[in-house]
Amino acid sequence: MRLTDLTLTLLVPAVVLLLIIFNSRKGLAQNALSINASSTLKAISCIVVIMVHFKEGHQNFAQDAIGSFAYVAVTIFFLLSGYGMTYSIEHKTGYLKHFWRDRFSSIIIPAIIAKIVAFFTLWTCSGIADYRNLLTANTFVLVLCQFYVLFYFIHKLTFLSRNTKNYILIGIVTVSSIISYIYSLDNGSTSIAFGWPWERMGLAWGIILYLLKNKVYTAFSKFNKLHCILLFAIGLILGLSYLKYKTVFMLGGYILKLMLGIALICIALLYLSNRDTTSKIISFLASISYEIYLIHEISMQAIDLILPKIPSGYFIVLTYAVTFILAYIIHFISNPIIKLIRTKQDKLS
Repeated sequence: MRLTDLTLTLLVPAVVLLLIIFNSRKGLAQNALSINASSTLKAISCIVVIMVHFKEGHQNFAQDAIGSFAYVAVTIFFLLSGYGMTYSIEHKTGYLKHFWRDRFSSIIIPAIIAKIVAFFTLWTCSGIADYRNLLTANTFVLVLCQFYVLFYFIHKLTFLSRNTKNYILIGIVTVSSIISYIYSLDNGSTSIAFGWPWERMGLAWGIILYLLKNKVYTAFSKFNKLHCILLFAIGLILGLSYLKYKTVFMLGGYILKLMLGIALICIALLYLSNRDTTSKIISFLASISYEIYLIHEISMQAIDLILPKIPSGYFIVLTYAVTFILAYIIHFISNPIIKLIRTKQDKLS
């Protein structure tokens, strides 16, 4: 791999990481997953997710190494959804009253706009109008929708206690994760019904994190350097174990992979629990992180159509730039529509 490719591949992740480290300020958050921590996790995750989908010819060692953690990044997206919804049901009066409007508009509207932007982008670059792409659904969005439906109807069961409802949700997500993993061995991991076998566990972890938020916050506030070293050591051991046993059914391919994900997320939360990492760039990336996830593969296809032979490093940097621009366009168009839907519903209510 050329030094130029390596440098350019690491450019965007390095800038984001340095912003987080050098712009951080000491100060404990009020809970295990503050708004600041949530924004930083979103920013990191959307940067990592982009790295996993580069095709042969545009790949390199650095890109592959970062992209191998993309499943953790997607897990974090799911975790934030599970945590946020559990928090909202506890703290927002009448949360379920406008649940469908608020939750579905926030993910469906950007997904629709992303499809339209993707269609015109590829049409412009290739000269071919493929209308079939407008009718396909993103499996990540579909898994979220499945959880939304499940969350709503379980929380509508008034004869169950709040904790019982949460335990049922955790149990169903865990069972669906195991079934999805077994199904994916022969059928792939991106089907509509059984997609994202490891990542969907983030939905359950988000609920668990909320239920244990005070204990986690207290534990993190007491961590010293020795605890941090031990946590990093555990993460390293799990990582090496996963690399050795990842082809072993259930043990490596599922359990160790999940445990490694938990360890990495804990390390991130530990750092963010006593740091304020707020910055304009991190906040910007966090605000368009969902749109970045929706559109980044289209950016790659578009660039590949126009500049198919440019070196890997240049291709990757250009992908980040185009993805950020398209994601912002989607966000810019979607937000007023979402606000309009919510405002009209409020007036009708």
